[in-house]
Amino acid sequence: MQMFEAHPAMRVFGTMTVPGDKSISHRALMLSGIAEGVSEVTGFLAGEDCLATLSAMRALGVRVEQPSATHVLIHVCRAARSANCGQAPRHGKRGHRHTLVHRLAVGAKI
Repeated sequence: MQMFEAHPAMRVFGTMTVPGDKSISHRALMLSGIAEGVSEVTGFLAGEDCLATLSAMRALGVRVEQPSATHVLIHVCRAARSANCGQAPRHGKRGHRHTLVHRLAVGAKI
């Protein structure tokens, strides 16, 4: 067994990166989809459901860039929010897709 000794300190500092979270990633994308301008999401969880959400946003007319698996840029202007709103995305699991479309439609101009 290895022993470690800790000494009292006036402050603790540092940086840590936590793994991406599915719920937070979905919420970040949906909020970014109704925001005006460019939103940057870092720490994105690139799982099947979250990638389906990205695909659904594209189908709704939102411009999405993904420089890396965990980094997403969402570009929205007022005109883009109303583009293609009548087309239901055909990606992901049925329940998730319909929940996403409902939540996005609340903030989108239809």
